[in-house]
Amino acid sequence: MLDLSLRTLFDLAVAEVEDPDKHVLQMYQWHFDRSMFVVRSVLTVTGTLLAALIVGYLRAELKVPIWQVCAALGGAGMTAWFGYFRYRQLCHIHEEYVSALSLMRSAMAIKPFLNRYRGT
Repeated sequence: MLDLSLRTLFDLAVAEVEDPDKHVLQMYQWHFDRSMFVVRSVLTVTGTLLAALIVGYLRAELKVPIWQVCAALGGAGMTAWFGYFRYRQLCHIHEEYVSALSLMRSAMAIKPFLNRYRGT
């Protein structure tokens, strides 16, 4: 999900920062917060569409062709599926975070080589 490249991790390992692990955590936290905002927004839109259809149906004010009702239900279903799909992707972010930390530690071990490599 988070497109954290090797170059970014190596640059962070070589940079003279106090705690690079904290910076990796911050990047993943920002990504998690943005993705959860998208998931919540999508599910809110789904709920709004469904609520409008249900209220219109219960008040018997729904005077539209059936194909439009089916299209609205289909749109709400696809929107809900997209929100669920994004949420399921987000459930695996901890694995990516642990992998990034492991790679960061490995990069810290070869910091002198990375300094020489970046110099050319």
